[in-house]
Amino acid sequence: MGHRWGLFWGAVGLSTVFYAGLVWRQRVVEQREQRLVSIRAKDVTGFRVVGGETTFVDLKRDGNGFVFVAPYPGVAADQRAVKNFLSVLERLPARRRWEQSGDLSLFGVGPQSPRLTVELGERVIVLAVGNRNPVGAEVFVHIVKFNLPFPSSAPSGHLLPRGEGNSINDGEIALVPTTAGALFQVQGMDFRGRRILPEGELLAWSLDRPGRGVLKAEIQGHEWMVSEGTGPVYPSDQSAARDVAQRINRLRLSDFESVDRRLSLDASGLSNPVARLTVQVSSGPAVVLTLGRGENPRVLNLAVNGEVRGGVFVDFLDPWPALAQLRKKSLVDFPLASVTRFTVERDESLAVYEKQRGKWYRLGRERRLVDPRGVQAFLLALAKVKIESFDFSGSVQVPQRRYVLFNSDGERVMDLVLGENKDGVVLASFGGARYRFLLEASETDQWGF
Repeated sequence: MGHRWGLFWGAVGLSTVFYAGLVWRQRVVEQREQRLVSIRAKDVTGFRVVGGETTFVDLKRDGNGFVFVAPYPGVAADQRAVKNFLSVLERLPARRRWEQSGDLSLFGVGPQSPRLTVELGERVIVLAVGNRNPVGAEVFVHIVKFNLPFPSSAPSGHLLPRGEGNSINDGEIALVPTTAGALFQVQGMDFRGRRILPEGELLAWSLDRPGRGVLKAEIQGHEWMVSEGTGPVYPSDQSAARDVAQRINRLRLSDFESVDRRLSLDASGLSNPVARLTVQVSSGPAVVLTLGRGENPRVLNLAVNGEVRGGVFVDFLDPWPALAQLRKKSLVDFPLASVTRFTVERDESLAVYEKQRGKWYRLGRERRLVDPRGVQAFLLALAKVKIESFDFSGSVQVPQRRYVLFNSDGERVMDLVLGENKDGVVLASFGGARYRFLLEASETDQWGF
């Protein structure tokens, strides 16, 4: 009997799964049918946006990316901007649609209507945006689909694709959200490539400004080091170093006048630059950015490896932190709250402390609960210590204590080695570093660990 009931409920389960699958497939089909156009971004070979007789942007696929046909012939487009545009078009919903031919003026579609032509190999889709729906937050869009070769006769008010030929349908009218109007208002500038540096991790940079010396920073191991001219290499305040690296990584072109006017290095003010920034990225060779002053006081013209590329806002360069601002000034340049584990090594013994579920424990043969106020006092004491001077004659030779701190991701955020107390001063260094610095012994004696 039990066996029969098992077969029965098994059949019911399979039926339910099968029915759910049919419902899911039906919903997917419905979602596809609700889209304005059935396209895939990867199949698009070109697109144009036109208003009346004016071409706002015309792009075609070239290899793995897109380049301008107009208004900047041959210039590579910003691939991320193209991808976003096509992604919006691919998912654009149609709330209602019906076949429509003949006079389209009732819907506000005519020769001056903004139009978007999308080419997918031999298939072409032309969209013309019309009036706003008087009873909803929607606009009318006329859709016509062609197959290349293009027909000799075409409906009024549409931009013809490249080529000649035949085969045409009568078209449809669809209602789409008013936000879709943005697709018909894009300009060439919206697809202009603004990125300057190649993708990759920033490893080093050097800034050469006339009369100010060369300021340099590079990653050594896992931390930023900074120097000026032929002077010593200091450990950098990691937070300040990351801010500068982020500023460089985010640099984008804000102006294209110098390149569009085809100005020379002399005419762009780049033969007598105000600065040269050399950047090393993990993905390729060093890139030299030359910055000079042109006619616009708010913009610095920029050349990349000697080629004029446009301009950037002046606040990219001014103010730029000096060596004193970038140099490490304290032991702690990371959030104290990120510390979840630390070790203390002294007298050939090792103590391990770890935060588990909001409580601190000393680990060992037996896990012992630790007063969190003591841990907090220790971390705050570390944060208050300031580095006054550096000694580049080597690391600590006779270690007395060693403190290693880790964050929640298991990353080592501090490796501090303390030497002997001599006349109230403790010589200290970071593990593996080739420099030392001085700390007040009275400060280190209050750490409690």
